[in-house]
Amino acid sequence: MRNKILLTMAAAGMMCSVPAFADAPSSSGDITASNSGGGIVLISGSVINAPCSIKNQNINVDLGQVPAKKLKSAGATSQPQKIQIDLTDCSFEPVNPPPQTGVNHGMLSKVDVEFTGIANTVNTTKGIIGNEATTDKAQNVEIQLLRPDQTPYDLSAGPALDTATQLSAGDNPLVFWAQMISQKGGAGTGNVSASATYKLHYY
Repeated sequence: MRNKILLTMAAAGMMCSVPAFADAPSSSGDITASNSGGGIVLISGSVINAPCSIKNQNINVDLGQVPAKKLKSAGATSQPQKIQIDLTDCSFEPVNPPPQTGVNHGMLSKVDVEFTGIANTVNTTKGIIGNEATTDKAQNVEIQLLRPDQTPYDLSAGPALDTATQLSAGDNPLVFWAQMISQKGGAGTGNVSASATYKLHYY
C-alpha cells in the first residue's frame, strides 16, 4: 500500500502546482481559461495491514452459456472458470532466527481465502451456493466453489494454515474456481448468478 499512498500524494501535488494564468482571449475570441469547462478530481485509497496489495478488488466470473443437457444428470457440472485474485507488490519480513532447513520465505508469507456473505448456502461442505438470479432463473442449477486444485471448497471449514498458499516476493495470482452444478439433475434453462465476499487470511 506504500506505492498507492505515494501516488496519491504525487497526484495531489501535481494538482496544486498548476500555475495560474491570467484569462486571455482564445483564438475564437470568446472562450477563456475561466469558462472553458472543468470539474472535480476525486482521489482516494486506503492503507491496509497486509504484506500484499490487491490489484482488482472486485471480480466478475463468467460461467458461460451451458447447454441444459450437460446438466441433465444429478451432480453434473459445467467447465470450471477461474476466480483470480491478483496480489501485487508482496514483501515479507524475514523470519528471525531463520529456519534451520528449507527456504526463509518470510513472515506472513502464506495466505488462504475465506468466502463469506453468501445469501443462500445449499451444501457447505461441498461449497455449493444457491442460484440468486432474480429474472428467468434456471431451475435445479446451483454454483459450486472450488479450491485451487479444483476440489470442493468447504465453506464450513474456514481458512487454515494447512490449506494456505505459499507466496513469494512480487506478484502472486491466487486462483480459485467456480462452476455450475445440478445436484438433482434435470436443469432448466435460464439465468444463473450468485455473489460472495472474499477475505484474505495471512499466516
